[in-house]
Amino acid sequence: MWNIGTYVEAWQLIGMLALTFVALIALAHVSGFRTGAARDHLPTDLEEAVEALAVGAIGSVLVLVALARLGPADPLDQWVRFIALQTVPLSIGAALGNALLADRGSLGSDDTASEGSEARAVIVDVAATAFGAFFLCFNIAPTEEVQLLASEASLVHLVALIVLSLLIGYAIVFEAEFIGIGRRRAQAGPFQHPITETTLSYCVSLGVAALTLLALGRVELSDPLRDVVAQTVVLGLPATIGGAAGRLVV
Repeated sequence: MWNIGTYVEAWQLIGMLALTFVALIALAHVSGFRTGAARDHLPTDLEEAVEALAVGAIGSVLVLVALARLGPADPLDQWVRFIALQTVPLSIGAALGNALLADRGSLGSDDTASEGSEARAVIVDVAATAFGAFFLCFNIAPTEEVQLLASEASLVHLVALIVLSLLIGYAIVFEAEFIGIGRRRAQAGPFQHPITETTLSYCVSLGVAALTLLALGRVELSDPLRDVVAQTVVLGLPATIGGAAGRLVV
């Protein structure tokens, strides 16, 4: 994946980091590295987002150096590009890991329901779905397997993959007894209904998959529609899994 850093434009890298920072602020507002009333303040959310980016950047350096992808002989431009690219998924992983491992009784529990804001609940769930889907997509989209599987898949295979993705998304959130499932079942709102949630979350995951492929240069707007759709559906499977995990966090 790091090889993408050799040809992706600088403005694209900056855009990815900017979008990641916005997403980290949103997740910090919902979960946060810290608990308490300070969570509701924007300065605290900004600080936590910066901390997540810092963790991602440090992790990027350690991993890239350990894997011999970066060394003293490499130019500074390559260091900056590779680290910036890897900071995106690692900072998201840091934020999601913190939200999953921390004991936060208020996370997605009575806050949303007590406020009686179903619209806010939908927005939070859509954002969490996109967050989790992007986390997995960003790591898988650069691989050749996506293009290979998409090129060999027939229409029947693609339809079967869509059905499989929907079933897996439903099973993770509504059937498997993962941590946080009790909180989700207790939440109100149209997004928590099995059919609507599964359908909407899959659509969000597909959108994230398509945008990720486009942002990383794996597809172009001039490509045949069939190729773009096939790659999006293939990447939509891991995106759906990531989106489901993201919803369990909140």
